[in-house]
Amino acid sequence: MVLNGYSRFPHEIGTAPVNDLNDHRVASMQKLLAAPDGQPIAIEIWLPTGRTLTVSASNVSYDEQHNIVTVGLTDAELGQDKSSSGR
Repeated sequence: MVLNGYSRFPHEIGTAPVNDLNDHRVASMQKLLAAPDGQPIAIEIWLPTGRTLTVSASNVSYDEQHNIVTVGLTDAELGQDKSSSGR
């Protein structure tokens, strides 16, 4: 489910791994950002490069059953150039 469809952050989301659209783990959850009424507006993720990236809730989906966050970002947006790795 798209994260901005929730009225509050799901309980376990803070421990979820962050995957890209190809189901590769690309980051870890850093921070949950909510509106004053508690509705999710964004997440902050920590990339292996050491930098953080804020992703709008409309660009995040969450699989509650498997506790996995998926971000709809390109490799370039994630700062992960995979051209040299053959992917």
